[in-house]
Amino acid sequence: MKALYIIPARRQDAPKAWEFNGAVYVINIESLKAMPMGKFARRVMYEMPTERSIDLDTPADWAIAEYLINNR
Repeated sequence: MKALYIIPARRQDAPKAWEFNGAVYVINIESLKAMPMGKFARRVMYEMPTERSIDLDTPADWAIAEYLINNR
């Protein structure tokens, strides 16, 4: 059986991928009351620069973010 997709060995060889990061939302409040975020048909993607899009999931992430902010 032939594989449908080969997992790249390196991240650099993988296709580009994006995810919503929650950094910017411009929404009419009445629309937000009427439906959940995932149901909005019109979304505009904005590619955030890597240095301005840091996930803060752990205390180590927070320390890195503080370092980057204080050493611009």
